[in-house]
Amino acid sequence: MSEFGFQSHPSYEAIRYINNDGTINIKSDDYSSHQKHARGNELIREYMQRDFPVPTNDRDYVYVSQLLQAYGMSKGIQAHRRARLITWERSTGNSTIAGLW
Repeated sequence: MSEFGFQSHPSYEAIRYINNDGTINIKSDDYSSHQKHARGNELIREYMQRDFPVPTNDRDYVYVSQLLQAYGMSKGIQAHRRARLITWERSTGNSTIAGLW
């Protein structure tokens, strides 16, 4: 069994709902209180700087974080598929189940 996931920022609607003023401000105290991973926002930025141009406004930043999530998940799925093929070739009988979050 493999488990993998990749965090992104939620939809614009969810961010507006979380922020009491209805904005897409990902640096607000209201929004920041919903980030439960100690390095969550830092990791999003780190990977975004590596793989994508980093937007300067929050609206575009949220969108690119979602593109980054899709890119990261596709890499995990591709690696899992390759490992499954190796397992079948070796007939090891290992599980090829993946849990995505």
